[in-house]
Amino acid sequence: MQPGKRFSPSIFKVAGWRTRGALVLEDRVASMLFLVCSTVIAAIGYWYPWYLSTYHASPDDRYGFVIMNALPFYFIGAGIAVVALFRLMRVVAQAQRSAANGVLPLCAVLLALIGFSPLLMVGWRLLSL
Repeated sequence: MQPGKRFSPSIFKVAGWRTRGALVLEDRVASMLFLVCSTVIAAIGYWYPWYLSTYHASPDDRYGFVIMNALPFYFIGAGIAVVALFRLMRVVAQAQRSAANGVLPLCAVLLALIGFSPLLMVGWRLLSL
């Protein structure tokens, strides 16, 4: 028998590995990463076209074309935010009560709201016209 063979399963459990091939993220961390990604997608999707149209404006209506190209990213960011928020809320509801599990839903809802913000701003603009 090899000297370190019997300790390897316990080492992998401590390190957070389910298999020896790949590192598996915990669901709360993965959901927060997806929420951060959806926030970045929303920020880039909303502010980058505004930046381009402000500095490179022309007499014709090119802003509409820029927004038309950015519109799918509004929905992609919101979709990622919904899936990540649902997964995080499901995991936190099943976990034990602690301070970290109490703060996580608050942060997740704020990040999801930022992920939804481009759609909310465009909707508000369309309704206020």
